[in-house]
Parts: sequence; C-alpha cells; structure tokens
Amino acid sequence: MTQVILCCDCNKVCVLPDPKLKEGILSLTRAGYQLSATASVVEDQLSELDAQVLEYEHELRHLDNQQETLDAALRSTNLTIQAYESVAFAPIRKIPDAILLYIFFLACASVDETLFPVPDNLYLTPFYISSVCAHWMTLTRSSYHPELWWRLADGCIPRLSLSRETTGEDTYTSQWVFRHRLPVMYPQSGWKTPYLYVSLVRGVNPHNSKTPRIVGSFDGYDSVTSLALDNHDMTIPRTVASSLSFHGLSIWHLYLRNIDAIDSIDFNYDLLKSVWLDSYHGTSTVRHMLDRFNKRISLTLHRCDLELVEEYVWTTTSNITSLHISEWLDAASVATLFSMYFFPHLTTLVFTGSPTELALPRGAVRQCPLLEDLKLKDVSLSDDDVLDILYDAGRLHSLSIIEPTVTDSTEIWYPTITRRFLKEMEVGRDTLLPRLKSLELVWDDQDGPVQADALLGMLQMRAGPLTRLVIGARSGAIVEDRIVGALSALRETGVDAMIW
Repeated sequence: MTQVILCCDCNKVCVLPDPKLKEGILSLTRAGYQLSATASVVEDQLSELDAQVLEYEHELRHLDNQQETLDAALRSTNLTIQAYESVAFAPIRKIPDAILLYIFFLACASVDETLFPVPDNLYLTPFYISSVCAHWMTLTRSSYHPELWWRLADGCIPRLSLSRETTGEDTYTSQWVFRHRLPVMYPQSGWKTPYLYVSLVRGVNPHNSKTPRIVGSFDGYDSVTSLALDNHDMTIPRTVASSLSFHGLSIWHLYLRNIDAIDSIDFNYDLLKSVWLDSYHGTSTVRHMLDRFNKRISLTLHRCDLELVEEYVWTTTSNITSLHISEWLDAASVATLFSMYFFPHLTTLVFTGSPTELALPRGAVRQCPLLEDLKLKDVSLSDDDVLDILYDAGRLHSLSIIEPTVTDSTEIWYPTITRRFLKEMEVGRDTLLPRLKSLELVWDDQDGPVQADALLGMLQMRAGPLTRLVIGARSGAIVEDRIVGALSALRETGVDAMIW
C-alpha cells in the first residue's frame, strides 16, 4: 500500500515507494550526506582563498592611497621644475647678460651688402636665438646695445622682393622688404611688430633723365607698424625720399639713415613711439630732426655729431622721454646737444661705444629731474665727472657702468670705477643715489684688479635697498673669494647678485 507523507527535505508531498523495496536503498536516500576527505580539503582551501581575497583588497586600498600620494608629489615636482626653468632660477639667468649678448652678437655675423639675397641660414640665426626662451628674447631686445641691432640690420635682413624702375640717367632700385610676425624688432627696443624696410640703391642706366622716382604698392601691409628708410648709397640725393608715401600705415617705430626730406614723407607722425636717427651730421640737420620729433618718444642718435656755433646759443625744451646716444664722432657733440636742449621729461639716458671721450656740460643731468635709468658702456669718463653726474641724478633707480677695454696703449682712457668712486658710493649713501635699486659695475682690469676692500665696503652699505647687482672684470677674470662670499650673502637676502 502506498503511503503519502510530507518530505522533510523539500517540504512537498511525495509518495513513498513501495515498502517492498529494499530498506537499504530507502535508508540511504533518507540519511544525511557525508562529505568525503577530498571535499573537506576543498572547503579548507576555499576558506583560505577568501582570506587571501580580503588581504588583496586591503593591499589594493593601500596602493591606491600610495598612488594618490605619489601623484601629488609628482605635481609638486613638476611645479618646482617649471619654477626653476622659468624666472629667476633658470640656468640662463646664471650667465651674465653681457656674455649672452656677446654670443648673440657673434651669431648675427655681418654680411656684405653687395651679396644679394642674404643666405637664409644667416638671416634666420638671430630669430632662432631670440626664441630660445623668454629671458633671452627680452635680453636681445635691449635698447642698451644698438651695435647689436645695427649689425643685425646690416647683415641679417631678408630681402623678399625687388622692384626696379628706370627713370633716366641713373637707376634707383627700391628694395621693399617685409618681414611678418617675427619676434625680433628692427632696430630699437620694443619693435615686436612687423616692419617695412626700404633700401635705396644706385644702379646704372644709359638713359638721360635725372629725376628719380621710387614707387611701390603697400596693399596688404596694414599690420606694419615699424618703418626703416635707409639710403645706402651716399651719392643718392637725400631728398629722393620725398616721393615715398606711406599713407594708411600706422607707424609706431621709425628708423632713418641718410634721409633728410622727412617732412615730405607721408605718414602719421602722431603715432610715433620711438625714432632711430643714424649718420646725421651738422648742427642744422640734426637740430631739424630733433625739432621734428620733439615729442614724448624714445630717441636714439647713432653716429650723429653736432658743432656748437654762435647762432645756436639758445636752449629749447625737449619732450624726449628716453635718449640713447651711441658712437658719437666728436667729443663736443654731446656737450652741444645738452647745451641746446633741456630734457625735463627724460627718464632713461644711455651712452654707449664711442671712440672719443664723453664731455657733458656741468649741470646737464640736473636739467633731467625725472631721470631714473643711466647706463655708461664703453665710455671714457673720469671718476670726478661721473660723480658730478651722479650727485645731480638724485632720483636714479638704475646705474650701469661698463668700462671700455683699452687695446691701444696710445689711447687716452680715464678709469671710472676707482677707489675714490667706490668710497664715495659707500660713505655717500644718503646723499649719493639714495634710491638706487639696480647697480652694475664692470671694470677694465688691465691695470690691476679693483680695490676689494673698497668694493666690499660699498656693497655692505648699499645692500639694503638693492634688488639687483652685477660686478666683475671686463675680461672675466676671477674675483676674490671674499667678494664671492659677499655676493652669496646678498643672494640669501633676495638680491639678484651676479658676477660678470
């Protein structure tokens, strides 16, 4: 007889088998399942693996924390590297500016003007160098080194096109040169914008007309803000530029060489920010140019000379804000300039590279009450004359004196950075340049090194307000260890102190 019961395992009603079946089979199906020895080992292994999984998860969380810490350290290190490679800690900052400029100067090798066109590898060199880093680009744009840009101008300007018009007995060739979006200006500081370069060159023509005429199209030159007019051939009449018209161009920076008829050239003078005059001689010519640009601009006079004559004894007020005089040809030229003009708005005054001594009338700097920046490079000037100038420049913030290197034993040279000069700078701190923040002293050591005791005394007295200091010998000779130690101590106080 079949029995119906409730199964204890599946909770379902089931029909029991016929009791006639063997009790062994029934007892086997109703008994609990017994694990074998192999099954017990597997269970233990599973428990161990579960424990290992927990350990691995803990280790992963620990590694995640370590990765976050390392990522933060990496970001901090990258920021530190950027800081060292950028501003004050860059390796290029450890090299004196004069060495960098000398390297740049050598790279911009002068090219014979008769070679046309200039090879690419020559004229692209300065552009490549100036784009090395922001510091070098700023340095190469320095208006303190006109000879650098003069050499660059003569030898490294790309001639992109050539137009020639034959008008008679002579042929005047006009080279219209346009350089677009290059980081180097021509030739004055701040000329970062595209410029137009016009060069006048004499040619040969068998015809018989004597009226030269320069023509050119300036369509598409709207972005030009710098203009250079250069009369290369001295036999070409300077008035030939009167036929040039730059109507529609916004000229900010102007370079003129041997061009007299500036009044007849058509462009907007009101927008000018800087003017470079090269190779202008004679009182009337130079004075005419100065009067024509008598506004608040930056002016550079390169190889210009004047002669003081009786009819020019009056003095005119000049609105020039920055004046750079380089390679004056006559010792009296500078004195004549400061005798003819007052400079009440002048803030920057630079004298560089002259074969003759610098002669300033007494009290000339006193006529520049706003003067803040003075640079004397390769200038023969005695310590007495320099001290007279400095006592009159009470508002001066920056002073740079770089003595010339004398190679000719017969050449007359007056040392500037003497023991007396250093002592005056030391004891006269409150009356001699009390606002001085930047100081550069580079001496010619052919007659012996500078007096270390006097130099150290001056540095100790001037250390407070100084933020920048450059000292050293023009030849690059090693200075004494105690001077190096004094500079190291100044660096620890935040002063940008360097050895030439």
